[in-house]
Amino acid sequence: INGDSPMSSILKVDTIQNTGGTTGLTIDSSGFLKGAKESLFRAYQSSSQTIPNYTTTTIAYDAESFDPNSWYDTSTYKFTPTLAGYYSVTASLRYNTDTDFDICDLYLYKNTTLASSASDAHRRYDTLNLNDIIYLNGSSDYLICKTLQASGSSLTLRNYTSETFFCAHRLAT
Repeated sequence: INGDSPMSSILKVDTIQNTGGTTGLTIDSSGFLKGAKESLFRAYQSSSQTIPNYTTTTIAYDAESFDPNSWYDTSTYKFTPTLAGYYSVTASLRYNTDTDFDICDLYLYKNTTLASSASDAHRRYDTLNLNDIIYLNGSSDYLICKTLQASGSSLTLRNYTSETFFCAHRLAT
């Protein structure tokens, strides 16, 4: 590196490692940073789920589009990252009905505490979305989604990967 000016030098590297030799980042041929393991996941429903009337129910996002760290559990429907930080979280659901009803809720729980929610008066196949940024400690914290509907009867969620899904990615420490 040239000592004259920090702007007059170019440092050419492909890999960044810590002092112990563990690779933290690589730079691809297009110049984009890539972490050793990406901190993200996306899950969705592979089959319809029946949600009882006026009963808060865990949403069974039972399949994955991607999950390089295996932090999402398709049997418990929990996202439990092992890397602490702030995560951008999105959840979405769509009931398979054109019936209008007043209460259609989507809840995001951090552990057992409600962290964020979205509510809608359901109108003809509405899709309900929730977006938030949540801090997770990287050890015991997890996220899980639940829903509540008050249509007067049980309803099913549509299992389209573009409508009923749950995803997150790490933003910062």
